[in-house]
Amino acid sequence: MLWCILSWQAILSRYVAHSFNFYVLPRHQDMRYSFQASNVDFLCTYKFDFNKLFYDGIPYVDSALNISTKTIEKGFSSVFNMLVELKKPLLGHNMFYDLLLMYEKFYEPLPVQYVDFKQQLHSLFPLIVDTKNVCLGLKKLLGSTLLEFSSLSELYTALIRNEGTLLHSPVVCHAPDCKRYSSGTYFHEAAYDAFCVGTVFLRLAHLMAMKGLSSMEAYPVACHVYFQKLQPYTNKINVSRGPLNFVNLLGEDPVHSAPSLLIAKVQRGHTITKRMLEENVGDLGNADVQMLNNGSALIALASMKRAESILLNKKPSLIHVRKYSWVRDTLPNSKILWLGVLMSAVAVGVTGLVVANALRKNQ
Repeated sequence: MLWCILSWQAILSRYVAHSFNFYVLPRHQDMRYSFQASNVDFLCTYKFDFNKLFYDGIPYVDSALNISTKTIEKGFSSVFNMLVELKKPLLGHNMFYDLLLMYEKFYEPLPVQYVDFKQQLHSLFPLIVDTKNVCLGLKKLLGSTLLEFSSLSELYTALIRNEGTLLHSPVVCHAPDCKRYSSGTYFHEAAYDAFCVGTVFLRLAHLMAMKGLSSMEAYPVACHVYFQKLQPYTNKINVSRGPLNFVNLLGEDPVHSAPSLLIAKVQRGHTITKRMLEENVGDLGNADVQMLNNGSALIALASMKRAESILLNKKPSLIHVRKYSWVRDTLPNSKILWLGVLMSAVAVGVTGLVVANALRKNQ
């Protein structure tokens, strides 16, 4: 569980970040945990403390169990309830799964109807900002080279390295009791990622606020103005590799604009690689390639025309390529997807951002 609170220091004209790591672990009833090996490897790579999780993990329950559960067993659920009561903005980066997990683990089972989930989530958190969606939107609007990459680590690095290119860009520093992150980078450590999200939000909002202004016209911007500038992108949650670009919590979702998908399969006894795809299928250009297993890969292309060209011009080889079928190909791979979700539930990550003082102006 991750949390970063940013407070505004008017005298020094800067934001101060208070970053926290919470190890949360459900302990009610006969709880069972599921792990995916690749996720465990990932967490080990970034020095995740499994002993701390299982020995000292903070318990939590959803609202259905809250009434009949002892206070000591409610644990982190009290923090979630406080966030709901405060109605402060919630920030995250590519946070759709985080919101699903947070809803189900701390609130109640996910609704059967998708529209009910959107409405209920919005009632819990009236203002949600997904910085991944903001980045993708501003990239189209501003055409800035700073937004070439949209992963949190790459985006944060680009915005920090080029902070001098925008006058009066917001300054964010660490609180005295959070000096661990003052030097070096700790990407994929929960609280550090939360800090990065808060910083990225402020820098993206400043880019938007300075749109069309010269260096002579640049000026310091109040936090509530940042939220106003990003209003077209708020309550829109990015969806990666899905049939939608984003989920709109306040209305109709965007018109289906999913990429054209192809699936490539190699003959038995061989392992498929991106290089093998390029050698046997042709130049994939900016295609997004996702390996499904040792023998198959998913290829996402920007246009149907490009997909048809590949199918038309492909020569006989070890690799067979055809159009992706949602029915034929999605169901077998859904098991892999849900294993990843279950692992994420154990090391649940939810990004929270509370901006003091300035936010009161926005209420």
